[in-house]
Amino acid sequence: MKMFDNHVHQAGIDDDTGAFYDNLRAAGLEGALLLSLPPGAVDGAGRKLPWKERLESVLEFQRAHGEIVPFFHIDPTEDDVSSQIDAAAAAGIAGFKAICIGYDPADSAVLKTWEQISETGRPVTFHCGILIGPAVSEYCRPIRYEKLLQVPGLRFCLAHVGWPWCDEAIGLLAKWNNCRNQGRTTAELYFDATPGAKGYSRTEMFRKLFSCEIDVANRIMYGTDMRTGYDVRTAQSFLGKDHAIFDELEIPEDARERYFSRNMLEYIGRSAVQPSVPTAADADAEKKGR
Repeated sequence: MKMFDNHVHQAGIDDDTGAFYDNLRAAGLEGALLLSLPPGAVDGAGRKLPWKERLESVLEFQRAHGEIVPFFHIDPTEDDVSSQIDAAAAAGIAGFKAICIGYDPADSAVLKTWEQISETGRPVTFHCGILIGPAVSEYCRPIRYEKLLQVPGLRFCLAHVGWPWCDEAIGLLAKWNNCRNQGRTTAELYFDATPGAKGYSRTEMFRKLFSCEIDVANRIMYGTDMRTGYDVRTAQSFLGKDHAIFDELEIPEDARERYFSRNMLEYIGRSAVQPSVPTAADADAEKKGR
């Protein structure tokens, strides 16, 4: 069974793409969905990184290894966010990421950003759940994303299953399912089970998800929230714990395969990840070899 990590964060502008990929494979993973550095990120000298540098940096990972799927982190309150989305889509970004700190994802002006993303055919992953840092989590509860069900064709994922508001997340999934059955929404809602929930609460989260009488098996994806340093032992521990929970809950093999790989591939709109793309250095080497 192939496995992908659906939730990895880029750690720095000069991350080693090869080391990251090697550690993924050593942990038993085929590839990963990689979230770019966020707006406001700085380099080692404390310089704020322009968005074009952040975009180019995350795209380099896929150019080196096609099994790494790049997502671009945006802030819809920035004046040039529309240009950022267009440029990222044209450059080959696979999707987008947002953390709604200080703005409401259902605000009429912000909804235009999600509409534009939908028009590109790319998905958008949101942090959903309590923020562990000092920022207020007001706009990160699952119910705040209810209005996004009205955005035509929007494919979006609420990360962390909204923990600790997992029941609220399941309620939103039930509403989406009902609206879909009635032909009232063309949006596609996914969750990723990136912690958030750990220990006893993780087992209980999965128990609720797989017994809620909705087709959760087609909607939930595996993730770790790790960084591109990607410690192999920690990654293997994450995998082992989820497999142990699935054993306890008697989750069938097909549902596991969907959780660890197929749902992510459907979420990003592919039947498989792209093959590795030759880099400029590869092209130069080939020319010299002729």
